[in-house]
Amino acid sequence: MTSLNELLNRVLREGKRGLHEGTYIPVEVTPASKKVAVGINQWRGTITVKVRGPAKSGEANRELLSYLKSIFGDAEIVRGEKSNLKLIFVRHSKDKVLKILEELLK
Repeated sequence: MTSLNELLNRVLREGKRGLHEGTYIPVEVTPASKKVAVGINQWRGTITVKVRGPAKSGEANRELLSYLKSIFGDAEIVRGEKSNLKLIFVRHSKDKVLKILEELLK
């Protein structure tokens, strides 16, 4: 069985966005959930985030970004604005994002 660290190492990618260095996180969003929760989908290679907001009028996106900003301090949707599969950019090193996600997923 693959460890959580190995799974996260496979899905996270370091890179640049404009002048900023950081990490890209593939996220699969489930809107209109009963509670906010974070998990990992090892088959899709994504971090899963359940949010309460519906997918209407970008409400789920706003809730997702608010939640991610509370964890990482900064986050933006790079791709997938109208999809449940999104690419998120955060201004932290891959190692730091890895440590944060490992704590969340314990």
